[in-house]
Amino acid sequence: MPSCARSFRQRGGGESRAGSRRGSKKAIQLHTLNVSLSWARAVDYFENEAGAAIKDGVLPVVCIQEHGKTGDWYNECSGGLGKQGWKCCGAAALRTCANGTSSGVAVFVPACVEVRLAPGQSGWDISPTGSTVRLCLMLAKLGGVGWVAVFSAYFWTGVSLGDLRSARSLDTITHWVKALRLPWLVGADWQNAPEHLDASPWQQLVDGCIVAPYAARGGTCRSGGKESTIDYFWGDRRLERLVARVDVN
Repeated sequence: MPSCARSFRQRGGGESRAGSRRGSKKAIQLHTLNVSLSWARAVDYFENEAGAAIKDGVLPVVCIQEHGKTGDWYNECSGGLGKQGWKCCGAAALRTCANGTSSGVAVFVPACVEVRLAPGQSGWDISPTGSTVRLCLMLAKLGGVGWVAVFSAYFWTGVSLGDLRSARSLDTITHWVKALRLPWLVGADWQNAPEHLDASPWQQLVDGCIVAPYAARGGTCRSGGKESTIDYFWGDRRLERLVARVDVN
């Protein structure tokens, strides 16, 4: 089945085709944010971009990749943002051989949103055992739709989605999607273009909706002078009518 790929706001540009539904308590605004450069960048984003959505009566759902927090990641990630009115779940970053950190993912929703673990889920971190791909899952009760399974993921750099390191995480996502039978969405740094996910066996399993920018708008990542689109959302078609805007930063 073809995806329902749509344009979205990226790095301060325009809106999705769904248009702005400000003032609607049922509208959802999706954000995927890679914060590899600075956690302060994420805090600023919450204060401005995501915070503005709450004031407009829209429910922002923020999926973060590469937060770089290890150990007591929850307190580090949620600390100041918790005081600003946010709840979060996530998976810690990994320690590298050079004593640095790699990856780490999280999902943030406003404090007014009810959240919980899925039945059979022992913790927010659902990364496959032994995998360096980070993956987390939160059930969030969003107005207008009810419980939604929200995933945030960071995939292995430089390999296809069919590579075992990435495939195991896609297997995990589709397992939960099919087991829960709830509306769902995944915000991720996929390391692969939307058309690769759209042509994958995982897309055939769940028939999701890929929300990604049109090529004419440029990519979401720039490396070696080239732009590529590797940051986007994949989700349940039942949610499409409620999405007011999607931001990538």
